[in-house]
Amino acid sequence: MNFGLHLVCLLLLPLLAAAGGGISWSELTVAQQRALGGMEQHWTQIPPDRQQQLARASARWVVMTPEEQVRPRQRMQRWLSLSPEEREQLRQGYVQYQDLPPEQRQQVQRNYQRFQNMSPERQEKARERWSRLTPEERQTLRSRLRNMSRKERAIFHQRMQNISPAEREDYRYQLYTDDEQSD
Repeated sequence: MNFGLHLVCLLLLPLLAAAGGGISWSELTVAQQRALGGMEQHWTQIPPDRQQQLARASARWVVMTPEEQVRPRQRMQRWLSLSPEEREQLRQGYVQYQDLPPEQRQQVQRNYQRFQNMSPERQEKARERWSRLTPEERQTLRSRLRNMSRKERAIFHQRMQNISPAEREDYRYQLYTDDEQSD
């Protein structure tokens, strides 16, 4: 299929989406149908807004180079490997994220970017530390960090990086128990 036809499809998809209706399987290009794999038999059962999302995604997919397809393919494989409960938990987290005020969403994005910029070893250590916290400790830590000023947070993070694991554990305990005592 030539590039011009793909471009026309890309330009027409927003018009189809604006119409609010679903997209019939036959309206998709052959390349889009191939990209969507075995969805044809279930296509009519997919809600119209989801059909439109899939059509837009498949239109983008067909113009990607194989190198550009690697990351989305990995993300889809990771998604498919999740249990239904894990997928639902992620969906709920996304809804909660969308409900945050813009400044809090920006903070979440900055924290995510900071995490992504860490070395894989540091990411793993952060995951391990987080997983050792109880749900109550996590909530307490979130709450205390949220209530700190930017300067206090910077000092906190600096201190955490400059102390031994045992001292870090003591400090974590202190943060948790101080909050309990103030309740």
